[in-house]
Amino acid sequence: MSNLTTALFSARNGLATTQTMSAVTADNLANSATPGYTRRTAILVSTGVDQGVQVSEIRREVDNSLVRM
Repeated sequence: MSNLTTALFSARNGLATTQTMSAVTADNLANSATPGYTRRTAILVSTGVDQGVQVSEIRREVDNSLVRM
């Protein structure tokens, strides 16, 4: 792969990852006062050398001590 293609591919992955993370953050803020809503976190993984990162999953963060109440 040429250097320009690699750079563009890495930039595309970075933009897509940032877009997903922004959406997750916006959902967390918009629903912070909603009863029963649990915070979500985007889990990132490396896609390889010179290819950037991507979101592998969106995980719910649940506080088990609050669930028992």
